[in-house]
Order: sequence, then structure tokens, then C-alpha cells
Amino acid sequence: MSPCSPESTTISIPSGPSVTFPGFNIPATSPIQLPISGVALPNIGSVLDLINQFTAQMPSGAFKPNLDDLSNSVLTALMSLFNQLAPFLSIYNFFQPVLNMIMCLVDLACSIPNPFKMYKAIRRLFKQCLPPLIKMFPWAALLSMVLAILLLIIALVEYIIAMVEALIKDLLANLDTLANGLSLQDDDAVSATARKIAQLLCLMENLFAVLVAVGAIISIIEALASIAGKAVCGNGSDDCCSEDTCPSFIAFNPDGITGISGELIYYHRIDTDVRGAFDFLSPQQVSGFNLPAIRNESWQFINQATNQPYPFKDIITDFSGNDNEYFPDGVTFNKNTKPKKAPYTLDLTLNEFNPKVFIPSEDGRSRDFVIKDVIITEKPYIGVIDFDNNLNTHLNSQGTFNLAGGLVYEIAPDLSQFPYNINGVQSTIETFIHHAPTESFILPPIDDGYMVGDIGFNLNIHHEPLIGYGLITLGCMPNVSIEREIVNVAALDFGFDAVNSKLPNLTGTTSPFPSVLSAQQCTANSIAKLRLSVSPASVAIFQAEISTCLDQLKSETLESYCNILRHAVSIYESTIATNVDIEFITRKIKVSVKLLDPNGTIISQNIPSACSVDSLLTGTVTLGTISDFVYDGYSTFNASIESQASGDGVLSVSFNGNTFKKIIGADDNNVQSQILDNTLNYTFINTSVISKISGVGGYEQQPRRDESDIANDGEV
Repeated sequence: MSPCSPESTTISIPSGPSVTFPGFNIPATSPIQLPISGVALPNIGSVLDLINQFTAQMPSGAFKPNLDDLSNSVLTALMSLFNQLAPFLSIYNFFQPVLNMIMCLVDLACSIPNPFKMYKAIRRLFKQCLPPLIKMFPWAALLSMVLAILLLIIALVEYIIAMVEALIKDLLANLDTLANGLSLQDDDAVSATARKIAQLLCLMENLFAVLVAVGAIISIIEALASIAGKAVCGNGSDDCCSEDTCPSFIAFNPDGITGISGELIYYHRIDTDVRGAFDFLSPQQVSGFNLPAIRNESWQFINQATNQPYPFKDIITDFSGNDNEYFPDGVTFNKNTKPKKAPYTLDLTLNEFNPKVFIPSEDGRSRDFVIKDVIITEKPYIGVIDFDNNLNTHLNSQGTFNLAGGLVYEIAPDLSQFPYNINGVQSTIETFIHHAPTESFILPPIDDGYMVGDIGFNLNIHHEPLIGYGLITLGCMPNVSIEREIVNVAALDFGFDAVNSKLPNLTGTTSPFPSVLSAQQCTANSIAKLRLSVSPASVAIFQAEISTCLDQLKSETLESYCNILRHAVSIYESTIATNVDIEFITRKIKVSVKLLDPNGTIISQNIPSACSVDSLLTGTVTLGTISDFVYDGYSTFNASIESQASGDGVLSVSFNGNTFKKIIGADDNNVQSQILDNTLNYTFINTSVISKISGVGGYEQQPRRDESDIANDGEV
């Protein structure tokens, strides 16, 4: 669009008192011609008022210019300095989450390949580095910026409407002056007035041209609003936490798999009886033989319950179609393996167990015992290795563990635990459930084993070794998984979908954003029509058309603002506050709520009354009643709690049906993050009790000094 200038318009003004003035298509017989140099443009008002009325909420805080003549003289030097510093500080603030993310990734890289160190590094990444970075993406940060721009558009439209009204009054006045000048054949008056009319038309056209720039910004916003995101390593998502690297029996059991119907099958060792097999040999000859046992001592653990959600065989079951198993191939463990270095261990609880069966020195009393951190020595298998060393697949189809090690504790009646010692040494499964070896040169003809049933158990899953063997990913670790889920749940507060897919289209349009360019085109068409015929009648038509164009834009902008505001509110960042925690039952506790976006930016400032946001806020109390929230016209929604009974209560607030929440522990890498309801506790005190104790009535009528002045006597 080329700039409009009065000099670009040539107006021929006719002579004679009886010439009509239908427009600017006047015969070129006038003695006066335009352009005429040296004519100053009219004063159309100051943009200063618009600037001073404008307030925008940006991620870095509120931006409210406040300018006057004194500021221009006193703060010029400071503003020059700020102009140089502001870009640097803005860029640094923008890149800080990126820089933090880089440091987190460096820490993670430095911790490879130690899984114990890696999980701490990735936990920090999910807790402290990823959330700020996610909030920079369009689906999280765009809405609050759009709200600020929409408020600016509303203010701009109102400014344009006011300026157009003033310009039209000036235009009509100049049309009267032009008619008088023609009647009087005053060439100077006619020339100056025609010049002024041309200037006024140019001023209006230039005023409407501002909408082109605003429309370009809206076009950029629409492009950004089409960008969608995705959850961070959610279960079943691409690669990082899919079923092949994080099967359900690991992902959904961070504290292990529990059961109550386990069975322990024990077989004692049978050494080879060389003398019996070779009775012709002398004792000296026999002592030189070192033959392996014909049956090793074994502790096999099974759970045949068909209703067990996660059977032991899940460890050797392929869930991905890629022949994956979740026990390291070719690796065995023993009683000397440190529990945290083994992929899996068992805690076994034996209730009413009589250890005299295996320990002759016992007194025969049945007690409760627990064997902790029993090592699972090898990959589980289907079936049970029977007394004759044959695998019996008919006995158990749910998976069998071979066990070793662990430490035995006796459980006292008060449920306390203390080590169970044999010969001054804490017992293990090898010494607690154990019979001395026997000798034979053949396997027994019948089953000579022992089965201990109804054992409670907890299968402990040790994620670090599983990661070290490449069987699962870091994202499958419980601590990391919980932090990942908290990141995703908090992010779902604003959602990963594209912004334009979450917002409803404006009435009669196919977009959630106002059509600024359509409004600009509408005004351009109207002013072009006016140029063809400038008269009081055509000006009246022009004014009506312009009002329609701008009112439509204002209506669309207001509707868009209200829709976006409802979706921009974060239930995790919005705040609740009360003026006091303790109050008399004759008074009210004031509640104030401020609405914030996911970046912690206040978006409840200068909300137009048409949005009716008050009705979307609901307070819930466990004691007394709470009033409806009322907007104060600036930034806060206020309500009050009152109660006729004394006691303690809890306050919670919801927006559009979603209860305000808070994330605790996010700043501490040593604690687990949690999502809790954002609640406030309060207390009402019965003033009659205070009066009775003090012996003086009416204390509730006196002002309290602070929250600690519960006696309401002005003394702390």
C-alpha cells in the first residue's frame, strides 16, 4: 500500500457561486489548483493517551508505559541505557531455559554408562530443565501473548473510532466552509478548505493502515497456533518408553510385584557316594576322587495363582515381537551378589513358620519371619526342576525362580523386626531352610523335597542393573517415570494440541482469531467510495460503514479474547490467598484469586466485563459458606467465607470445573515431586468463648492487630 498524501490529490475548484459539489470530480476550470505547498497538516490528536492506557502482560512481567513531558526531559539518558540493555536481557531471559537444558544434557552424558548416576541426571532434567523449556513452545506461551495483543487491538479500535468521529466532524465543518467559500468566490478560502479536506481523507486512510500491521501480526499468530506438541516419553510412545523397553510389569509396579500365595520348593544336596558306586576301591583311593554332586541343593520359588496380575513369566515373555526378554542372557548371580546389582530380588514373608523342621536346635515355636533381598540367580523358567533333576513343566506354568542369599529377620508381635542368627551369624536362605547333604550313587526313587506354602512375597525390580544390561530405558525407572508423568500432567493443563484446534471458531467465521485484514479491507473500500463523492450525505454513509467495520472487528476481538482467556488459565500457576488464617465467626475471611498462565504471567488484568469470567470460578469450603467471586476490575477476583460455627476449614478453588493444584518438590532434586490440590486452611473462633474467658463482652467489635490477636483485645 502506497502512503496517502494530500499532495497526491489534484482538486479542480470551479468558479461561480452556483456550482454544486458532488465530489472531487470537478471540472478543471477552477482558478485554484492543488497541490499547494506550505500548508501544515492538521493536529489529529496525540497517540500518548493510547500508550498510557495500554497495559500488556508479557512472560517477563507487566509492561505499562507511562510517559509525560517531564519524563522526556529527565529520563532521556536512562532510557538510552535501557534501550541498549533491554535487548540483551530479553534474549538472555529467552535463552535461559535452553542453556539450562544444555547443562542437563551434559550432566546426563557425563553420567554414562553408570545407570545409578544416569537416573539422577535424567531426573534433574525432568524436574528442573524440561518444564521451563516446554513452556516456551507455542501451545504453552502463545495464548498469554495473544491476550495482550487482543487488548491492544480493542484499545486501538476504540481509539480509531474516536478519531474517526473527530475527523468526520472536522470534515463536515470543512464541507460547510467550502460551500461558503464557493458562494463567496473566496479563492483563498476554497483552496485552503479543499486542501484540508484532502488532508483529512489521507489522515483517515493512514489511520486505517495501522490495521495492516496488526493483521500481519495476527497472521503470524495463526501460523504459530497451528503447531502442535507431544507428550514427553509417555508410556507407549515412540522408542523411549514403548512396551519393548518398558513392559507393563515394570512400568506399573514401581514398588515391585506383590503376592500372598507363593510356594518355596526345597531339595537338599546329594553328593556322589563314590565308595558305594565303586566298593572295590580302598578308602585312600576313594579320597582321591572329586566327583560332582548328583543333585545340588536348590530353592525354587513359584506362584501358581492364576489371578496374579503380573506372573513371573513376564520376565521371559516377549511383549514387542522383537524376541525381547527382561533378564540378561548368559548371566547368573549368587548369594554374594549385592542386591542392588541383581536385576531382581525377592522379599519372602513366612507366617506361623516352625523353623525346627530345618534347624534342630529350635524350640518348635511357630513365628513369623521375613527373608529380605533374596537373589534371583538366573533367568526364570516354566516348570519346576524335580527331585530327579528333570524339568516338570506340568507343575507350574507361571514362571519359576532359583534363589540364593538374602537375610532372615524374625518379626516380633509388635511387628518390629530383628536379625535371626544361627551360631552368631545372621541367617540366609541357605542356612535357614537347609538340610545337611547326603551321599548316594543314585537319585532318590520318590520325591524327597519340601514345599513351604502360603508365602507372601514382593518381587523387587532393580532398574539400574536392567538399564546397565540394556533391557529397559532410563524413562522406565520409577523416579524418572513419576517426574515424567508430572511433567506431562502439568503440561496437559494447557495441552499439547495446536492452539487453533483447542479454541472455538468465532461466530460466523472459520478462525478463532479476529479478521483484522478483513476489517482493514472494509475500511479501505469505504474510504475509496467516499473519495468518489464527498458530500454530507456520503460522509454519513461512510461513517455508518466505518462503524460497522470497526464494531465487527471489536466484537470479534472481544469474543476471541474471552475464548482464549478460558483456555489460557493454568490451574497450577493461578494463586489463592486469604487476608487472615484465623477470624471470629462474626466476621468474614476474604479470599482473592489471580489467574495466571502456564508461564506464571498474570492474565486476569483488565478483563473486559463481557467475558463474565466470575461465573467460571467456584470456591469450595469444608466449614461455613463462601460467596460468589466478583472481579475487582483490575486483576483480582474476590469472595468471602463466613461461618456461624467455630472450627477448622479447608478452602479450594476451581476454574471452569478444574480444581487449582500445585506441584511440590519440583525444585529439589533429592525428593519426589508430587501434584496436590492447592488448598488453604482457615479457622473461625467463637467470640462468646473469648468473652467468657476474658470477662468482657464485645471484643469481636474491636479491630484485630494481626492474625495472632485471636483474643481481639489489641494485645499480642
